[in-house]
Amino acid sequence: MDYRSIIERFIQIRESQGLDQKDVARRMGLSTGSISHKETGRRQAALDELTAWADALGCELRVELHEQRPRPQDKLAEAIREIPTEDVEFVRLLLLALPELEGAPRRRLKALILAYAPEGVDVDRLAR
Repeated sequence: MDYRSIIERFIQIRESQGLDQKDVARRMGLSTGSISHKETGRRQAALDELTAWADALGCELRVELHEQRPRPQDKLAEAIREIPTEDVEFVRLLLLALPELEGAPRRRLKALILAYAPEGVDVDRLAR
């Protein structure tokens, strides 16, 4: 959930409880203008302010941190780095033989091969 979605959820909960910005501000010990600025996006609330906001609405704010899964292109880049120099030509020929890889995907794959080609590989030759 992104920041704006959290704020939208706070607004929904506030309104569902029949509260206005003044009520929430009073519960948080802030000015109504401060709540207004946060709700409209003119100011961003810090994590401790978001937690206090949730408390003021009788809610619990949970923040979870998850490791990102490796992106497919990261796995591919790692695999390309590990290709022995003598096999780079094979990879180039494989790339050229894959008819379903055209346009942007093919250019991205070629760029990855060029970026991670081992030393001593004729990069200009691969780029053809």
